[in-house]
Amino acid sequence: MEAKEKAVELLKRFKGNEIIAVQNSKNKMVYPYVSKYIGDIVINDRSTYRALLFIEYIQEEIKDLLPRKHQQAPLHYWDKVKQEINKL
Repeated sequence: MEAKEKAVELLKRFKGNEIIAVQNSKNKMVYPYVSKYIGDIVINDRSTYRALLFIEYIQEEIKDLLPRKHQQAPLHYWDKVKQEINKL
């Protein structure tokens, strides 16, 4: 799978079950979020953060599990995926 395709897939997966709550003027949590525009921004930011965090975890696992000479290609691939996520 190309890096861009993987980036899109990861973002979709992390956006899938997102629920946003906001506090109203009485400090009560309101579900779902009040503003679709603001909610979409928050969901995008959270899913991007989670996808990047997930990739960092994968890269750490690669470093722990693979011999050094076999790490370069998978690490490079995941770096490309990170770049694509940041572009989206």
